[in-house]
Amino acid sequence: LIGILKSLTAIITKETLSIYWFVRGDRFLANRKFYFLNNQNQEPIEIKNIDKLSYAEKGYFVANKNNKFGFVDSNGKIIIPIEYDEVQPFDDFVDLTYQDVLFGVKKNEKWGFVDSKNKTVIPFMYSEVKGPFSYGIAPVYDGDKLGLINVKNTKITKFTGQNHSSSSNFGKRAMSLPDGYYNYLGELEKR
Repeated sequence: LIGILKSLTAIITKETLSIYWFVRGDRFLANRKFYFLNNQNQEPIEIKNIDKLSYAEKGYFVANKNNKFGFVDSNGKIIIPIEYDEVQPFDDFVDLTYQDVLFGVKKNEKWGFVDSKNKTVIPFMYSEVKGPFSYGIAPVYDGDKLGLINVKNTKITKFTGQNHSSSSNFGKRAMSLPDGYYNYLGELEKR
């Protein structure tokens, strides 16, 4: 902690401070520059060439530059290039398994999912993404019809109307769609 405080003091005193604030205790803005603080680093890490940085949950951040978006990890490394029209942040109300770390991104008016190496896993074919993957399931719109897909892009529910509700119980998201209630694994439950 003392090392981090000394580093912060050096940054603050080295630069004429016009704006300085902490966001969630892990990053801060000083003179329109973004810095990361994490448990591994004694020195704040400057994230260069971005206009805005916001928390995306699960240890990731959304970076914005010239109205394009990408993702940064908690070490300050840009892992998904800042080239997408929109991105879907993760959700702190749902659990992520190892297979769920897929980033919802939009380009050319369509949504898809890429992995941490920016390789397309789910093609850019959906009109909207309603949430991240959790337990291998994600809610997406195909046109104006909502349904659930798995990480292999298999539609596991009927794609029906737009009415839905979702809930989370200890990180397990369930969804009520027009054709029924689906548990966190995407299984239709009898009610």
